[in-house]
Amino acid sequence: DFQDLLDNALFAAVPLLPLSKPGAGTTAVNEAIRHGKLVVATRLRSSSHGLLKIGHNGWTLSVGDLHGWREVIRHAVHLHSAKPLKLRSYERRQFDVAQRWLVRDHVISDFHDCLHLLRRGKHLHA
Repeated sequence: DFQDLLDNALFAAVPLLPLSKPGAGTTAVNEAIRHGKLVVATRLRSSSHGLLKIGHNGWTLSVGDLHGWREVIRHAVHLHSAKPLKLRSYERRQFDVAQRWLVRDHVISDFHDCLHLLRRGKHLHA
């Protein structure tokens, strides 16, 4: 099943199309982070991959950046084969991100704050 595939994956790839709807890929990114996986995602104006910090716990690449995808894949394979301790440190960072940002209480608090701003007529910016 999906959870087993994710648990056994070296990293999670979230390639998106240029006309993807806002928020596309967010669930995949969040699930990968919860599983401690490095994440590589397409960077779109409408994407919400704010939990990814380039080189810290993942990468975002421009649409059509085949060279970038190749380099990230090579880097992940190299970490897996030559530097497993460094790979584990990336994975631990993901668990830290998940603990800080993806726990239910934090999500509820953020949602509540957004509702409060909307009720006051404020616009939300990503």
